[in-house]
Amino acid sequence: MAICNDEEYASLPRSQIVQRLTDKGIYLASESAMYRVLKAINQQHHRDKSKAPQAACVYQLQCLSI
Repeated sequence: MAICNDEEYASLPRSQIVQRLTDKGIYLASESAMYRVLKAINQQHHRDKSKAPQAACVYQLQCLSI
């Protein structure tokens, strides 16, 4: 699933990847099949190069949620 890791699609959820490819006339897999493939290679979540923000400690997390 190299196309899912492509810069254009890496930050998108699989539903949007399938839709954008379909709009271009490309059909690789259904959304559920794409989910199974991405899950099998442990990429069903965040595929973009950037990391999701993480709290440094529990207290920081509590401060952010206030």
